[in-house]
Amino acid sequence: MGARRRVRGFTLIEVMVATMIVGVSFAGISTLLAQVVRTAATTGQYTQAMLLAASKLDELSVTGLVAGEQNGTFENESGFAWSLKAEPSGEDDVLLVSLTVSFRGPGGKREMTLQTMHADRTLAKRGGRETGREEP
Repeated sequence: MGARRRVRGFTLIEVMVATMIVGVSFAGISTLLAQVVRTAATTGQYTQAMLLAASKLDELSVTGLVAGEQNGTFENESGFAWSLKAEPSGEDDVLLVSLTVSFRGPGGKREMTLQTMHADRTLAKRGGRETGREEP
């Protein structure tokens, strides 16, 4: 008799379409993962720049901040540089301090700036005389 048997399975077209869908999906996922890795690296650099800036501000506060501009590099951190601008704020013995840390990141040069006010407590006056300093 002429009964046809139905063969189960996928046709060549179905396999090709499925392969194309999987390929496009993998391409999209790999692009997304590459972007996540770049973002994580940049975030890590900004975190490191913030920590270096805070450390440099602490160091300069101990050694003494004066109005003006300074710049330099970090001893143990290659690729990071700093510049400081300190100017009178209008208040007695208070400086407006801006410390910028620059570094190379994905896509070129990046910068992060910390701004703060710094009071020189050794010049604070009580009762008309300075404290924290020896009298001559």
